[in-house]
Amino acid sequence: MLTETRAHDNGAAAGPGPGSSGPGSGFHRGIVSDRSVLEMSVAERTRLVHHVHERWEKIAHAVPHVKQTYNWDCGLACVLMVVRALGASAHHCDLRTLRQLCRTTSIWTVDLAYLLRRFGADVTFTTVTMGANPAYESESFYRDNLREDCERVDALFEGARANGISIERKSLSLDAIKAYAGGGEYLVILLVDKPKLGVKPRDAVVLPEGENNGRGGSDALAWLTGAAGKPAAWGARRGSESASTLANGAAPSRGYTGHYIVVCGYNPVDGEFLCRDPASHVRDLIITAENLEKARRAFGTDEDILLVRNEALDQRKVLAASREADTAAEGVAALLA
Repeated sequence: MLTETRAHDNGAAAGPGPGSSGPGSGFHRGIVSDRSVLEMSVAERTRLVHHVHERWEKIAHAVPHVKQTYNWDCGLACVLMVVRALGASAHHCDLRTLRQLCRTTSIWTVDLAYLLRRFGADVTFTTVTMGANPAYESESFYRDNLREDCERVDALFEGARANGISIERKSLSLDAIKAYAGGGEYLVILLVDKPKLGVKPRDAVVLPEGENNGRGGSDALAWLTGAAGKPAAWGARRGSESASTLANGAAPSRGYTGHYIVVCGYNPVDGEFLCRDPASHVRDLIITAENLEKARRAFGTDEDILLVRNEALDQRKVLAASREADTAAEGVAALLA
C-alpha cells in the first residue's frame, strides 16, 4: 500500500504499516533498549550477552554472504542474501536471475522492492521521498542517469500498491531499526553512504582499504547473458558500490557513495549491528549504531529502508520468478545471435 505519513516518527518500534504487526517486545525476542541495558545487573547483562550471541549465531548461519559481481549490483546481492535466507535455492535464484528480472544497471530501492515481491516476500519500503528526488541532479553520483530514470522510477512508485508493495513516506528512527533488526522477525536492507559506515569484521579480520567509484562501460545485453568481462556502468540512484578489488581500479570516492547492505541483527549490550556487505570479503561485519545512523541519513540516501518479514517464501512464486528470468535470458540470447 502506498501511504504518506509524517516525515519523522517518534522513535517507537512500530510496525511497518497500517494493519501489520511490527516487532514484538520483550527479552525473549532480543529487543532490549540501550537504556534498559544500563539498568541491568551484572548477572542480567551476562544472560543477555549469551542470548544475543546465540541469536547472532543463528542469523549468521541463516543469512548467506553474497558478493556483488559488478560495481552497480550491490542491491541485487542484498536481495539475493535475503531471498536465500527465506528459502530460495541457489538452483532457482542467483545474481544472474536477478539481473534478468531487473533489466537495468541503474538500480533504485524501489527496483529491489519489486524484485523481493516477485519472489513472494512481504516487503515494506520506507523513504522520505516518494519518487526520484530532483535535489540530487547536481550530485555527481546521480548526475549521469537521474533525468532518464525519473519517469521509470516514478511509475514504479505509482504502481507499488497494485503490486502488493507497501511504501511509506517516513523517516524511520534508529530505535525502530534496532527493534526490527534485533527482533528476528525482519531482515533489513539499508541504503547508506559507504564511506561513513566505519565497518569492522566480526572476528577482527582486516578489510581491504579503498573504494571503487569507477564508471566502466560494458554492453547492457552482454552482462545479462553473463558475457561481460568487466564491471558495467554505475546505477544512478540508490546504491551502486563496488569492492576495492573490482577490476577498473578507479580512485576512491570523496563524495556520496551509495551502497546497499543487509542488517541481520542488533546487539544492545555493545550498541552494534550485525551486517552483510556485498562489497566485502568478510562475511560478518559489525557496524556501530552511531556509524550506521550517519551512513543511512547521509544526503543522497533519502533514508531508504526495506523491511522484509522473515517468513518462508512460497516456492511456487520462487519457481515462477526463476522461469520468468529464464524466458528473459532466452530473448536476450536471441537478440545477440
